[in-house]
Amino acid sequence: MATRLISPAKRSTDKQRLSTLPQLEKASRLMTRAAAVFIEGAGADRAVRLRGLQRFSASTGT
Repeated sequence: MATRLISPAKRSTDKQRLSTLPQLEKASRLMTRAAAVFIEGAGADRAVRLRGLQRFSASTGT
C-alpha cells in the first residue's frame, strides 16, 4: 500500500527537480559571470567595481 503512494510522489518530485535544471544552469552561468566581474576588480577601487557591475547588469538585462 505504501509503495503505491510513495512511488508516484517520488516520480513527481523527480520530474519537478529535472524540470528546474535549465533554470539552474542559466543561474550558474550568470553567477560565474558576476564572480568574474568581482575577481577582475578585486584590486580596484569601489568605483571601478561598480562600473563593472553596471556593465554586467546591462549585458544580462537584470
